Parts: sequence; C-alpha cells; structure tokens
Amino acid sequence: IWMSVYQGSMIMFLCIFLFEDSFLYIETITFTCLIIIELLNVFTAVHKVHYLMVVMELLTLGLYSFCILVMSEYLAIAYIGTWDFAQKIGLITGVSWLPLHLARVIYNKVYPTDYSKLRGSGGS
Repeated sequence: IWMSVYQGSMIMFLCIFLFEDSFLYIETITFTCLIIIELLNVFTAVHKVHYLMVVMELLTLGLYSFCILVMSEYLAIAYIGTWDFAQKIGLITGVSWLPLHLARVIYNKVYPTDYSKLRGSGGS
C-alpha cells in the first residue's frame, strides 16, 4: 500500500505544481498518469510476460482512449496531443514509478528470492 500512496502523492504534488492555473489539465494529467503507471506496475511485477497480458494491456489502452472520448467535457482533449502534455506525463510518470522500480530491482539483486536463485538469474 505504501507504493500506491507514494505514487498517488507524487502524481498529485507534481500536477498541482506544474499546473497551478488549470484544474482541467490536472484532471487530464492525473487520469493519464494513473493509467500508465498501473500498466507499468503490472509489467514490472511479473516474472514472465504472457501474450494475454499484452492483449489486456492493449485493451486497457483502448478503454482509456474510449474514456477520453466519453469524458470529453471533463478532460482537456485538445491538450492531450501536445508536446507539453507528453513531457509532463513523462516527468510525472518517471518520478512516480522509476524510483520504486529501481529500488525493487536493487533489492532483488542484493536479496534474491529462492525462485530467482533456482532460476539462476541472481535476482529480478
């Protein structure tokens, strides 16, 4: 649960810091970041990626796109395709997801699980 609290806090803090003047942009960025971070969390939590996982991740992105269209009055659709949007999504996603992922990789290298030792991968 601490991971979710950290990620949610970082998303909100950075969104409010980067978009102090537009609540509509904050909603758009937070919704997008949450989806992307959860997709990254799923891929980094598994040992082996199955093709059905990839299909479901793509389906999730499709549902995200559908939600963007349906909730067009609540989200800044015109802003989504801009370079500024992509940069801020990248920054917020990186700050929210990357430190926890790196900490997990380092921890797994220092303290490998029995499963990792049996596989011979030495962690991760």
